[in-house]
Amino acid sequence: MAKKQLGAKKVAKKQSGVKKATKKAGKKSSKSPDKCTKNCSVVMVLTIQRIKEWPKRPKAKNKNTQDGGTIAKFNLKINGKVKLKGYMLEAAGPSTTVAGTDQRIMPGSYRLIKNPGTKGPYRLVNGPFGKRSLVNIHAGNYPTDLEGCFAPGTSWSEQGTKKERYPFVGSSSAKLNKLKALINKNAEYKGKKKSTDGKHTYSAKYISNLTVIVKEIVAKKAATTKAASPKTKTGAKSSAKSKSKSKPKS
Repeated sequence: MAKKQLGAKKVAKKQSGVKKATKKAGKKSSKSPDKCTKNCSVVMVLTIQRIKEWPKRPKAKNKNTQDGGTIAKFNLKINGKVKLKGYMLEAAGPSTTVAGTDQRIMPGSYRLIKNPGTKGPYRLVNGPFGKRSLVNIHAGNYPTDLEGCFAPGTSWSEQGTKKERYPFVGSSSAKLNKLKALINKNAEYKGKKKSTDGKHTYSAKYISNLTVIVKEIVAKKAATTKAASPKTKTGAKSSAKSKSKSKPKS
């Protein structure tokens, strides 16, 4: 009987130990994996929405007018919140994958790496380049400062004479420094994925938590003439009147 009682006590202790362990495990698992901790990844999205373009004019006297250009709005979102806004100056369109055209790149999704060259802090990779390459984000104010790259600015304006106009962005270096500070502060480099553009493969890892989205200029919808609708209504009224007149009187 004594042996049985001792055995029962040992079983009870084991069971109580199991209960305590399960309670501890329950407390640990109760923390939602979706809630951010200090080690959570920060998600960055740089959206570039083109809004206006100046076509190339090879016969113009002014070199900036010859090159033409494109103005875009941009914003940098970090975890869904806009942290920086501004404008981007690009080359003129149409957007192309053909190298050596000095035109803007195709719309789509891209990644960034630290620029292995000397012009600007970042280079675009892993996007719809075709045979394009060496597309950087760097400081610049005029179309002549670019060859298919991006130059951020605080403001934009149209400059030149009445006959020869071209786009301009202001405070480019200052805006680039703000963009650079935010990206570098939150950048993460994960995995061993190589980066490519249309011609080159880079050993540098791309910034894994940053996506660059380039959007094309939104085409304006064809305006419908307001005069058409009243005519239809008056026509409908006149037809209704003619029908009522044609009805035989009861």
